[in-house]
Amino acid sequence: MNQSAGLEGSSPFEEAKINEWIAWSQSNQSCFMYCVHCIFGNPNTKFDAKTFKENHKATKDLAKTLDKELKGKKWLVGKSFSLADLIVGARWARVM
Repeated sequence: MNQSAGLEGSSPFEEAKINEWIAWSQSNQSCFMYCVHCIFGNPNTKFDAKTFKENHKATKDLAKTLDKELKGKKWLVGKSFSLADLIVGARWARVM
């Protein structure tokens, strides 16, 4: 990645926080993907009401985490757009 683009943060701390958000995004996507597959239909996803309810709640909790982190801020890390915003945003755009 091009360091001059600023996508990796402006300090080692910001770079670590960006990596943290990327890992968070990658490790927490299965619950909302299950919901998306159930809602929009995926022949490989078997609908189960209890599982859907649990995954729906987990998805709402993830959204609350993002809302809390972004409260009063424009970007997840630092004062400019970063890989964290790009990757987390791309993951959530699949749900919207």
